[in-house]
Amino acid sequence: MSCFMLPASLCKQIQSLLTRFWWDANPEKRKMCWVAWSKLTLPKNLGGLGFRDIECFNQALLAKIAWRLVQDPNSLLGQTLLGKYCHSDPFLRASSSTSGSHGWRGILWGRDLLLTGLGWTIGNGASVKVWEDPWLSNLSPSIPMGPPTLHNRNMRVHELILPHSNEWNIQAIRQHLPLYEDFILQLIPSSLNKEDELVWLGEKSGSYTSKSGYALSRITSYPHNIDPFPWKKTIWNLKTSPKLRSFLWKIKSAALPVGSALLARGIQIDPRCKRCGEVETPIHLLLTCTFSARVWDLIPALNKPVPSSDLSISELLLCCTTMTNLPPTGLASTPVAPWVLWHLWKNRNQLVFDNKSWSEAELTLKVLKDARSWEEASQAPVKTCSPRNRPPLPQQPSTGYACFTDGAWDPNSINSGQGWVFHDPNGVSVEHRSSNRSHVASPLVAEALAVKAALLDAVAFGFFRLNVFSDSKSLVNLLNSSSSTLELHSLLFDIRALSCRFEVISFGFIPRLNNVKADSLAKAALFSLVNPLRGE
Repeated sequence: MSCFMLPASLCKQIQSLLTRFWWDANPEKRKMCWVAWSKLTLPKNLGGLGFRDIECFNQALLAKIAWRLVQDPNSLLGQTLLGKYCHSDPFLRASSSTSGSHGWRGILWGRDLLLTGLGWTIGNGASVKVWEDPWLSNLSPSIPMGPPTLHNRNMRVHELILPHSNEWNIQAIRQHLPLYEDFILQLIPSSLNKEDELVWLGEKSGSYTSKSGYALSRITSYPHNIDPFPWKKTIWNLKTSPKLRSFLWKIKSAALPVGSALLARGIQIDPRCKRCGEVETPIHLLLTCTFSARVWDLIPALNKPVPSSDLSISELLLCCTTMTNLPPTGLASTPVAPWVLWHLWKNRNQLVFDNKSWSEAELTLKVLKDARSWEEASQAPVKTCSPRNRPPLPQQPSTGYACFTDGAWDPNSINSGQGWVFHDPNGVSVEHRSSNRSHVASPLVAEALAVKAALLDAVAFGFFRLNVFSDSKSLVNLLNSSSSTLELHSLLFDIRALSCRFEVISFGFIPRLNNVKADSLAKAALFSLVNPLRGE
């Protein structure tokens, strides 16, 4: 599956096996499928069970091979395939031919999925065509709407950047792309001539994964009229048995074989309730039947559902999430409602198939007993935690300088301020600076801008033995590893390139409480940008 495109007929056979595995308890006895396969493959938060669509998953796996060819065309696989099939066109624009092998056609099929999620991160802007390549956003492929003029149809992004700088040419942007000014200014080109990079926009790291590729391929097949029911809150996040969560999903998905549902499927049975003689519907069985209503009445809880034939299954399940256990239940955090629904269904089956019945009081006691047993069995051992003291100030190296950086960010104006403070080897503050910038996409970008500005200052001051501290743990983890993230692609490259100019350099985390001076500098710089008159 990860090497070749499977025939559609084989995908359907695998799908059939998965369907039978889910619905049939006994392989020798086929049972009724109550929910369509198309719904089973939906994510859990959209009402499905997250089963893999075989054809889409096959394409997502093949897209992994296509991604490797894009990232490493000089590998043995790349030289073999690209040398044979891509003489006239690059791989991303190559078309299938009759002479191509089945394996190559499968890779091109995966490539088609890859193209729907590829985008460019801007380094120096020399490789990206303004009107043809997706470069405006790090979230989804976005190309400027034209039409371009005869003069600028072949324009590249570097023509929108000031020469010998990484700052955008505002006049050029307003001349050629006035509608996209705010989007473009949030992109930060490299000041150290980093090449533009083709990345996968479905992952924060920019690298393709079959999981994100599969998710993208499935989005187009989702129904437009999706039920807004809160599946996670009402079912999947409940603190109860996995078996009961699956049972609640069946209730909401109309997958309970009650009398009315069986009759609608063409099975000639008596659809009436075995207790009261009314038509057996899900809401009748679980709430409005006289027996069920008395069981609910005996449950010691507040905000219980009120028996009403006008109540829908969705409203019943939502009402169950608002119930509050009273002390007689003996339950601390386990909701009792799923156990009530489960035992009402189980007792109904015992009555229909075994002619056994419980009284309302007996069933209520059974509900509470099973719920308590599950809660006791699922409780994790309590861990004793020592009291947390204020973290100590990081030790400053005795032979080098220390730099404390911080970034402040305003989500309303997307402006940022940066502050940094230098200490000499004796711990004495020797320099402090600040700066600000508009059109900053996130607080993480603001923190990275502060580190980069501090390194540029350190080089200018001649502080070539440096220990950099930031109160952004995410940024510090990125700087101490080889990983990256889409919004910081160029900034991380510049910081790592600047780091090579130092004799000794390290990056460490510092709690915000110990980074007060840099924090105040950053906030003051941000305030002067948001309120320029008062900042003066």
